[in-house]
Amino acid sequence: MRLKLVLSSPNGLELPLGYQQMLQGIIYRTLSNPDLAEFMHDEGFFYGKRSYKLFTFSQLRGKSTVDKRRATIAFRGTVTWEISSVITEMIEDLAVQFLLSSYIEMNGHRVRVLQVSTEREEQLPSTGPWLVQMISPVTVYQTELRDERKYTKYMEPSEPLFAELITQNMQRKYCAFTGEKDVDFSIRPVQVSTQDKVLTYYKKFLIVGWKGIYELSGPADVLAFSYFAGLGSKASQGYGMYRLIGSEKTKT
Repeated sequence: MRLKLVLSSPNGLELPLGYQQMLQGIIYRTLSNPDLAEFMHDEGFFYGKRSYKLFTFSQLRGKSTVDKRRATIAFRGTVTWEISSVITEMIEDLAVQFLLSSYIEMNGHRVRVLQVSTEREEQLPSTGPWLVQMISPVTVYQTELRDERKYTKYMEPSEPLFAELITQNMQRKYCAFTGEKDVDFSIRPVQVSTQDKVLTYYKKFLIVGWKGIYELSGPADVLAFSYFAGLGSKASQGYGMYRLIGSEKTKT
């Protein structure tokens, strides 16, 4: 299930460039069910030793100005924010709470909630492949040992490991949630350029991600799962959310 919020701040909205952690905190604080909030924050769904929270959220979208010197971004007018999860209860809880509160506190700003809408699985296409566009950067990486120190290598869409690691990540997430181990899923970059490369910070750590257009293939239920859970690593930190732009097979 997916939640879409339309927000407005009368005096504008200035945030640090690395605002994903702030948005994640708003999600956890807004949940009214303490058991659900604790489960989503501290536990999640396990595949071996890996834990997956199975939710994601978009970057804020609206007219904005970036101040590189101060490392801030200022939004003006209305702003759109989307939150998505395979846990329907989580999205329903958030939708009710945002409707009841009418306002969200963001970095000292009182942001008004103008609209709240939801999208469910039955509204998605029943066949694939899907053509999708990232609305928050997708990221995957490997940890390497260099000079006895751990180093994080982020993959680029031009590297075969990029698609391979995203596929493996989706298979693990789906198995963690459903118990099914034979998961048919694949991703193919369709239109991705250097301009789609996005550098962001989460808790002062640099994360390299990519926007752009991709083709996703697999059964309808797996594609729907990817739509709500997000693609790649760090989904619950605001990475890997996409919008559907087509469901016909992409021509090569």
